[in-house]
Amino acid sequence: MMAISPIIQAATDCNAVTEISKGECESLLELYNSTDGANWNVTNTPCSWHGVSCSNGGVSKIDLNENKLSGTIPNFSALPKLETLSFNNNNNVCKDKNTNCLYTFTL
Repeated sequence: MMAISPIIQAATDCNAVTEISKGECESLLELYNSTDGANWNVTNTPCSWHGVSCSNGGVSKIDLNENKLSGTIPNFSALPKLETLSFNNNNNVCKDKNTNCLYTFTL
């Protein structure tokens, strides 16, 4: 019999988050779920999550270097204040399944 690993879900309720918009929170959860999110912290205070920086009520930087992440980067159109994404030294964090993997870039 093969053991099945449980699916890890984020413990965040975006309706309870007050420091950023619900849309920004949902975008961060999408990133969490699409990149093996068990390797970074998720609570109802996204601006205190490991690697997430906020300013002026929005997410301005996501720096998740060396977190053993793998997967694809979701659409971040709901993060209008995001300026920098950094995914150096992870397993493979890619823009999509048909492109080369990304490491650090400025929006």
